[in-house]
Parts: sequence; C-alpha cells; structure tokens
Amino acid sequence: LALTQRYFLNLWLNPGILGMRIAMYSMLSLLIGALFYNLGDNDSYSSVQSRIALNFYCVAFFVFMSVAVLPFTVMERAIVDKEVRNGYYHPAVFQLAQAIASIPGTFLLALITTVIVISLTGLREPVWYFVNMFLALFCAEALAHLV
Repeated sequence: LALTQRYFLNLWLNPGILGMRIAMYSMLSLLIGALFYNLGDNDSYSSVQSRIALNFYCVAFFVFMSVAVLPFTVMERAIVDKEVRNGYYHPAVFQLAQAIASIPGTFLLALITTVIVISLTGLREPVWYFVNMFLALFCAEALAHLV
C-alpha cells in the first residue's frame, strides 16, 4: 500500500510522467485517425487489410511509446535498490505495487486512444479495441518496469 501511494505521489509531483504521455498518445492517435480516416463498413479485401494494418500499427506504436516512462523509472531505481538491500520490501512486492498503481494511467491512455481512433476511423466494436489496447499497454508498462 505504501509503495502504491508513493507511485501516485510521484505521478502527482511529476505531472510530466503522465501528462507528456497523454499528449504524445493523443497526437499519435490523431495522426493514425487521419491516415485511416473513415474506413467505413466496406467488406472488401482491401478494407479488411486496412483494418488489420490499423490494429497492428496502433498496438505496435503505442507499445513502443511505453518506453517514454523509462527515464522516470531509472531515476527511482537507485532508491528502490537501496530499500531492497535494507530489507524494507521484496522486489516482487515493488513490481506488484507498480503494476497495480499503473492501471489507472494505462486505462486513461487506452481510453483516450480508443475514443480518438474509433471516432475518426469508424471502426465497429470499440470495446474490443479498448480491451486490446489496454492489455497491450499494461503488458508493455509491466515489462518497462522490469528493466
């Protein structure tokens, strides 16, 4: 609980951690939406191919953008190493706390990208797109914290 509170305090004191990511994800979502604008309900082979490309491109690009949080993680690494050596907590507990605390931010990023991309491209099933984006970002964020 204390580690989760510390993570939220870190987000509050460093608004650039989440704020910069929100700005980057929003801008990229707008660009992707403009590239794949109004795919419509066409069932042709090229339309299906465009939808697959859109989903792959979104997940791949947004997952790679999760690396943007690494500089903040590296700054905290020395403190965590010191606390682990002193026996305050186990590294697995720290990772679990980070994963739990990153859920709201990941939810917000996935929601923003879903709203922008779905509204511009006209894809159906926004819930599945959101779940796909949320799980991809959550896994990427968890792996970024392990580095």
